[in-house]
Amino acid sequence: MKSDDRLINKAFVGIWAVNGISMLFSIACVMIDAILTGQFLGKDAVTASGLVQPVILLLNIVGGLLGPGLGIMCTRYMGMARKDLVNNIFSMIMEIQLFVSILFMALLYVLAPTIAGALASGAQNPEIVAMVKDYLRGFSLAILPMWFSISLSGLMMVDNDRARGMAGMVVVLITDFLFDYLNVAVFHGGMMGMAFATALSYFLGFVVILTHFTKKDRVLRFSFTRLDLKEVTQVLRCSVTSSITMGSMAVRGICFNVFLLACSGTVAVAAITGANSLFSIVNAVLLGTATTTSALVSMLFGEEDRNGIVKAARFSIRFVLIFMGVLMAVMFVFAGVFARGFLDHTATKEIAQAAVFIRFMALQNILQAITFSQCGALQGTNRNMLSNIITLLREAAFPIFSCIILGNIYGLGGFELGLVLAGVLSLLSCFIIPTIVGRKPALHIGELILLPDDFGAGADDLFEASMSSMEDVVKASEDAMAFCLKKNIDKRTAQMTALFIEETVGNTMIHKTGKEVLAELRVIHKADAHLIRIRDNGKQFDPVEWYEKNNPEDLSAGLGIRIIMKLARDVNFIPALGLNNLMITL
Repeated sequence: MKSDDRLINKAFVGIWAVNGISMLFSIACVMIDAILTGQFLGKDAVTASGLVQPVILLLNIVGGLLGPGLGIMCTRYMGMARKDLVNNIFSMIMEIQLFVSILFMALLYVLAPTIAGALASGAQNPEIVAMVKDYLRGFSLAILPMWFSISLSGLMMVDNDRARGMAGMVVVLITDFLFDYLNVAVFHGGMMGMAFATALSYFLGFVVILTHFTKKDRVLRFSFTRLDLKEVTQVLRCSVTSSITMGSMAVRGICFNVFLLACSGTVAVAAITGANSLFSIVNAVLLGTATTTSALVSMLFGEEDRNGIVKAARFSIRFVLIFMGVLMAVMFVFAGVFARGFLDHTATKEIAQAAVFIRFMALQNILQAITFSQCGALQGTNRNMLSNIITLLREAAFPIFSCIILGNIYGLGGFELGLVLAGVLSLLSCFIIPTIVGRKPALHIGELILLPDDFGAGADDLFEASMSSMEDVVKASEDAMAFCLKKNIDKRTAQMTALFIEETVGNTMIHKTGKEVLAELRVIHKADAHLIRIRDNGKQFDPVEWYEKNNPEDLSAGLGIRIIMKLARDVNFIPALGLNNLMITL
């Protein structure tokens, strides 16, 4: 009996829906600001918005130094079923993030005039400088609630509370639109008012997310804890890829703005600002894919589940190619319509140029889509350096090199062709780099993510099965017993293993909640241990808790559970990422 891909695929889609939509909602605030700015505040305001975007990205780098790594480490420890480690690192990072966010709020407010002068020095319009300064000062109030909202909304899925994170982002989206509209239509607060609206909307979303911690069955629990530099360093290592992504985008944005100002003036800057605002949707999809892949692979990596990692990476690549193919086709065809949404209808030159940028960027993004899945898988398997290299090439080195070099030779048309060339180089790098590092052609999924050949249990020491019915459960339990006997495990333990599987997974199948319930079983034989690992997406059932609370007179009830609990050296159950994860070491 073999395992299939359905549980991994369903888990991926469920996690991506939360991660992608949460990122989309957070980025949608930038889009709303861009649309209302373009329609109500004029071309100079659009230019100011484009100039300030790299600073916002740089601020998100600092916020991203902790959040993504925290999510990866939490899922990895959940894969090990270590609640104590999960809560220790969660509490530690929350303390650090509070201090850092307050510090940067103060710094941005004080340094706003200096930053504005540097960013808009080539604009030759003092009003643009003032707009940039006003926006930065207003946005300083958004740093704390924004950083915490983004970090915590990502953790909600880890803690099996999908609705809370999404609800928080919905509140941010709706209130940001409402407050932005009131700013431009009623209060006429200009760019500072737009930033205030964003800050207030993030604060309200943050309040919604905090209600998660009133739940009694949550895994994440905050408590004041001592700083552990080793753990913090590990979080930073896992977060570097995300920070490099945003940092590279910020550097790229600054380089592009400087070049386009010199090459074509404010028309090109306003045009690429509109295009970038639209492609923030694409960034949400791609970054959501990378984050989802790293979270799921990280949990499977903690379990040493080689087959599961390959399945997750394969599905991630297939998913992002199909999704991005459709999305990029729509953007390519309707580029003009989208461009008009971000610019005033009188800005005809800017709209025409923005449509051209959108089409070239669509080609670029479909070419480099696969690298996001690859980087997520590399992060999840602790290959952070390679993930960072691929990210740096994709987000900064290739586009800056291609666009600036070709732009200097062929003008604006060369700049546009450079976007496509950057996509081609990114696609080639995702095969060439693993080939060089692995010293063999990277043709299969395991080779693309450089998964060691000896990682996880060998085929002879591993039994796997997927179950979606009681018939499957019975068959899997019988096959598991046969596997145990084949590995010379004593007959009683083999029989109790089979009975335990039948009772535990059977309980999940019996108590369905209306959706299709899938379960995966792994029985692993090691020289010094016999491991049983069960994962399902059904109603939560903790056999450890059941064993502690149930002492009926009829001891035959749950016999397999009782005996396995007595035989076990270690038993851990933890619900994470919408899945129930049980690990038993005999």
